[in-house]
Amino acid sequence: VADRPSDPLPHFEEPENERCCDCCGGNASSGILSRRGMMAPNAPSKISSVTDGLSHTAILGEASDFYIDANGEPQQIYGRSGILFGLANDRYFHATTVRYQINTKSSELPGVHFVWGPNLPLVSPHPGGVHVAAGDGAVMFLIEDMELGLLKRLATKDDGGDAAFGN
Repeated sequence: VADRPSDPLPHFEEPENERCCDCCGGNASSGILSRRGMMAPNAPSKISSVTDGLSHTAILGEASDFYIDANGEPQQIYGRSGILFGLANDRYFHATTVRYQINTKSSELPGVHFVWGPNLPLVSPHPGGVHVAAGDGAVMFLIEDMELGLLKRLATKDDGGDAAFGN
């Protein structure tokens, strides 16, 4: 998701954002989707479309912990519909467009709603971060206080940035 004007510089620009998920109600209806990731719904990626390079582009991110609802109760968001990826009747399952910092665990944010929320943050029970796999198969541990703009660039296959894992 493109940065807001109030976000720290440098801003991440995303020309292909689109509103998402009017079908499901809740916070999903305020979601934003980008089709510039490696596994974007209904937008398969060919290796040649990854102009940032496979080692500089995330393909999978960890979603292995609970989110917290407005009542302070844990919510298992990532697994309510079984294992399903992609688009079905305008519902996006097990896919995310990066909008929030790593380990942001609020289920009350725009675009976060059970498995069809398109902006589910990457979360894990590991202290301090999450595991992410790059397109070349390398797995890295990304720290939760990394710059959000860098995380967005790593999740985008063709932004032209020089973001790299380990930076």
